[in-house]
Amino acid sequence: MAVVVGQGDGQRRVPVQVLVAEAPLVREAERADEISGAARVREVAELSGARGVEFTGRGRLATDLAAPRGGTHALWLRARWEPDGDSSLSLAVDGASPRPLRVTRMIGFEDWTNPGRAHTKRFHTEQHDHWAWYRIPDVCLTPGRHRLTLSAGQGTWLDALALLPQDHASDRAAMNLFQNWNFAPWHNPF
Repeated sequence: MAVVVGQGDGQRRVPVQVLVAEAPLVREAERADEISGAARVREVAELSGARGVEFTGRGRLATDLAAPRGGTHALWLRARWEPDGDSSLSLAVDGASPRPLRVTRMIGFEDWTNPGRAHTKRFHTEQHDHWAWYRIPDVCLTPGRHRLTLSAGQGTWLDALALLPQDHASDRAAMNLFQNWNFAPWHNPF
């Protein structure tokens, strides 16, 4: 498929790829179904929807979702951490034992397909205290209703969440879209 653009007396064809993915969850963090503990909705102008969730101690954010199909998904999370904050994060689905997650920096994209390094994709110049998208792989769902719970510690900020199918095409498209969306998310809230 191509988009045809007029250019002077001629035309220019720009190749286009369209990807449609069923997303069981696309949500602003402040619109979670439950925010508890030391987590609070705060107004911050540069965030998507101009609001986000700040953790001033141990807190939880839970969202209900409906998965149209079963399978493995990746949770994409726009977040940042205060420089001296607690970067511990855990994920639980339907009240199961929380899965501890780690926030680490990654250098470049050369090991995109290595599952051991798929938890986050960042440029090496970024720091934890900058807003970035994180990818949490291997969220397995059956068809139907579920509750996804993120627990975090002091200094964590969450802006937006998206749960997408975990496959090469969806991962690559999400990475491209979300890194560009970082430019001015307040103009394009979820």
